[in-house]
Amino acid sequence: MLHATHQIKRQRYSPGEAIIRRGEPVNHFFMIGSGQAEVMDGHPTQPIARLSGNQFFGEVELLGASTAMATVRAGQTPVELGLLSREEFHALMQDSPATAALLRDVAAARMQENLARDHVEAVR
Repeated sequence: MLHATHQIKRQRYSPGEAIIRRGEPVNHFFMIGSGQAEVMDGHPTQPIARLSGNQFFGEVELLGASTAMATVRAGQTPVELGLLSREEFHALMQDSPATAALLRDVAAARMQENLARDHVEAVR
């Protein structure tokens, strides 16, 4: 895991700036250092989730979906992110079975939430 920490790049996003866009390829794992990110899905002004310090996103796409399941943008203040490339993410997964298990569990839970939300939207 130490090797992976040396490969983390820092990136800052301005309020409202898109970090990833729904349907576009995702090539990084994103870890929030400071600020808040909003997860948007369909409704342009109402986030379905807010993520903040020590939370992460992009694991679902790097573990299989490849394109973004939702748009994620910086919240009302700038957000500072740590980015891990697809290659480094998979190296981390290989090097740390405990981390791999945790990320797979989180990804599975988020996929279930996405499916449930999509089902509710389809019924409306």
